[in-house]
Amino acid sequence: MKRFSKIIMFICIAVSFSGCAIFLADVNGLSKVKPAHTKVFDKDIPSCRELTKQALTKWSAIIFQERRNDYIVAMEFDSVFKNCVNTTELGIFFTEVAPNKTEIKITSLNNSLSEFVAGNLFNYIEKDGKVPAEEAVKPFSNIRGTKPWK
Repeated sequence: MKRFSKIIMFICIAVSFSGCAIFLADVNGLSKVKPAHTKVFDKDIPSCRELTKQALTKWSAIIFQERRNDYIVAMEFDSVFKNCVNTTELGIFFTEVAPNKTEIKITSLNNSLSEFVAGNLFNYIEKDGKVPAEEAVKPFSNIRGTKPWK
């Protein structure tokens, strides 16, 4: 019985540490994906982050991981972008380039998804979230899903 307990404890510890490694690998990997879609906004990071979270909610995406004022990793874009599975991760990175100027970088291993989300998210942020509801959740209109919503 004692040996069995040690084996179970070893497995639990190994799984715990591998989960931490996966967490770090996801964000680090996403931050290095090329090409990245970037744009600078005349807003501070908290404003950009809040508008980003609003858009993700409207698109029924979920936030998988986040670090305040640094990044958001989201998934489940399959309701607005059919050319991905619900576990396809998308990284949204926030960098202050000057006071009240934020660079947003969007990456994914699915470049079509990152291009699609970037076009629509950048439009959403530029309009301060004042996008008609039917446009905020309008699914892609072509098979590649790369055209941004108007």
